[in-house]
Amino acid sequence: MFLSKADITFLESIKRENLHEFSNEQSVLRFLGIIETCVAEMSRLEHQIQELSDGVDRLRQEKKKPKCENIRKSPKPKYLSSTDA
Repeated sequence: MFLSKADITFLESIKRENLHEFSNEQSVLRFLGIIETCVAEMSRLEHQIQELSDGVDRLRQEKKKPKCENIRKSPKPKYLSSTDA
């Protein structure tokens, strides 16, 4: 969890009815710090999602590649050739 319990409790305590209680500089700075933490975490998660997405794409491309590079066709059996007719 990227937010502390104290930060979560602080955010949960903010209600429309008591918003005026949080208008002091200390509360505003704490709120901005929480927002900054959330933005940093979102950025980290977006980067992680991109890395995972790239990994999935790479695996899909590998799956499409043939397993054997040099596949020779076996010659047609003589009984299937129509030259004897």
